Amino acid sequence: MKTQTELSQHSQWFGVLVKALIMMALPVIELVGLRLYFHQVLGLKLGFPGFTDFELILPAPLGFFALLLALEKAKKLDLKFQPLALILNLISVSCFVAVTLSQGLSILWLALLLTTIVSAFCVCIRPKDVYQNPNVWALGPSLIMVFSLVLYMKYGESLWLSTVSYLEGLIKGVLALMGNDLVEVSAFRNRMRIHHPVITVYLGQGCGGFDGLLFFLAAFSIFAPLNWELFKPLTWFKNCVLGLFFFLILNAIRIVSLFSLGVIAGQWWGRDFALKVIMGVFHTHMGYLLYAFGIGLFFNTLIVASQRRKASQKTTSEIGVSPQPVKN
Repeated sequence: MKTQTELSQHSQWFGVLVKALIMMALPVIELVGLRLYFHQVLGLKLGFPGFTDFELILPAPLGFFALLLALEKAKKLDLKFQPLALILNLISVSCFVAVTLSQGLSILWLALLLTTIVSAFCVCIRPKDVYQNPNVWALGPSLIMVFSLVLYMKYGESLWLSTVSYLEGLIKGVLALMGNDLVEVSAFRNRMRIHHPVITVYLGQGCGGFDGLLFFLAAFSIFAPLNWELFKPLTWFKNCVLGLFFFLILNAIRIVSLFSLGVIAGQWWGRDFALKVIMGVFHTHMGYLLYAFGIGLFFNTLIVASQRRKASQKTTSEIGVSPQPVKN
């Protein structure tokens, strides 16, 4: 049974989630509309070499939610509709589309990003409620969460090359636990091959899961300072190391699950359809769904463990019993 403190914590998270959904409503509408226009009408892919706005569909809201949690921890945010900000935002959307199309897609992408940020932080709340908040420092880690995949793909090639063989062993271990002896896993210099009689896939840098580690570290750098009183510094360090191992295993599970889904799809609907399912739907987004679940599970477990430890200590103190040292 959940304690009153746990229920209060979950209620607070739910309240922030509702605010995040309200604040993200206009940016999402703008992004979907502009994406349809740029991609379907003009045939453009917005972004930089190696990634587009498609890769930010899940990381962006997750980073935004983390930032709001941090801001609310210091001071409650009041949602106040700003009509003038809405009008100015709509004018800016119209203007930058016309002006920046001739300036290159990278400039257009940055302008689109700036416009959606303004939509979220200026239409629903006053900007000063953000930059005057004591926890505004969380903006940095939250942006790392948003761009974790981008940063990893740009700077993480050497990390991937040095660890691909270890990932091979981890995936083989997960497969062994599942009792699967039909799948062959083999690592090459810069990629990994996973083979099944139905389907064969090759994993590259983007499948390494190190974006998930960066995502976790950014989230941890927000959560730990805001809840520093829960544990001692050494315990926080141990929790961080434990979280990194947890996310490595989570990524191995992601790869195996994704491949298993492809095998099932291939058995039912054929190899071509299976590849479309893997690459077109789950390849980019399934990872961040698991990362979001993993972070929620990990930090909620830490909070619950701390609260129950304090409750146990309080009960022991009330009945006047001192815990006896454990003898080896």
